[in-house]
Amino acid sequence: MKRVELPNKNGCNFRINPDSILPISEEIEEFITLEPSLKKIKFKNQIPKDIQSNNIIEGIDNDLEAIRRIIVRKIIYDISRDSSDKEKKVLNLYKAYKYILEKKEINKENLRTLYRLISDGLILPRDQECMGDYYREDEVCISNLAYFDERIMGIPFKDVSKYVDYLMEYVKNAKAENYTDNFIISQIIHFYLIFIHPYFDCNGRTSRTVAMWYLLNNNANAFLNFNRAIPFTKSKYNKSINSSRDTSDLTYFIKYMLEMEMKQLEKEYLISSIERSRGKNFTDDEYLLLEYFLSNKQNQSLKSLTDLFTTVNGSKMKVSEVASKLEPFMKSGLIIQIGSTKTLLNDGTPNPILRLNADMFDFNRDRVKTLDLSNYLNK
Repeated sequence: MKRVELPNKNGCNFRINPDSILPISEEIEEFITLEPSLKKIKFKNQIPKDIQSNNIIEGIDNDLEAIRRIIVRKIIYDISRDSSDKEKKVLNLYKAYKYILEKKEINKENLRTLYRLISDGLILPRDQECMGDYYREDEVCISNLAYFDERIMGIPFKDVSKYVDYLMEYVKNAKAENYTDNFIISQIIHFYLIFIHPYFDCNGRTSRTVAMWYLLNNNANAFLNFNRAIPFTKSKYNKSINSSRDTSDLTYFIKYMLEMEMKQLEKEYLISSIERSRGKNFTDDEYLLLEYFLSNKQNQSLKSLTDLFTTVNGSKMKVSEVASKLEPFMKSGLIIQIGSTKTLLNDGTPNPILRLNADMFDFNRDRVKTLDLSNYLNK
């Protein structure tokens, strides 16, 4: 085990097992080396998708079209004062992302600015009264009893400033020996801010945004997609945080994040391979549909894909809505029906089994090691 210069509540350092995460980190390093275009991803181009994912992790449902409308209205008009909570959660993240794109130093003062952007207008009055200039000045319970069996408290408020200083020192001194190390460091930052819980609300969104901030500052753009992998395994995300907190072993959380990132990179590789073969990029909505398609672990069908949309977004999705999203792909022949399940849809019609048509695009199968291609391709 290797010590990480970040203390737990008892003052002892967190640990990490390098041998346990080495295989997956080496796979990611090799993958990105073979796909250097991933390093050139422009974060500005994926802001709406990432706002959606960052909020979905917190149980906030927004479709991409609504997010785009809110952003465009913000650019044209100042709608902040009259916005609903849901709109504020989009606007605030949009402002926060614009802020971290400036690649400012991650320090105490700039963290305060970032948090104020993310939390603007969202903090309950009673909590606002207990907020100091930088951090909360009262205790906070951070457990979600849907995932954990006991109430878990953040760092005692009198110690929050000291623990954030530990984190700032870690950020300042962290050294990456290769490209993937930047991702590991960013996720240690992500975990530790959640562990401290320096605020009454918006801790998760702030922690993930600071991790993205670190990646931007270190030009590790290939990993800026990590938020988009988490919604498909939200319970595992929360459990990995809890396991690392309970044991002071960061390996649980870092290994989870590395595994999710590997899957996300493979999904993006497949989608970009299709784009290259068709000679045209997908819209955000088309891209999102394919991300969900490649994230569906059930036998790929119209019904299971609809269930995945419902589970991830936390709101009921109709089969007809997903069928409408699939229609352009079916017409073009990119997604084909290879049969039907034994169970019918609610309206009594067959439930089609779906696959991507491998004849429509070129890719290297040896690159894809973690996704089960048999569930996604027709051959």
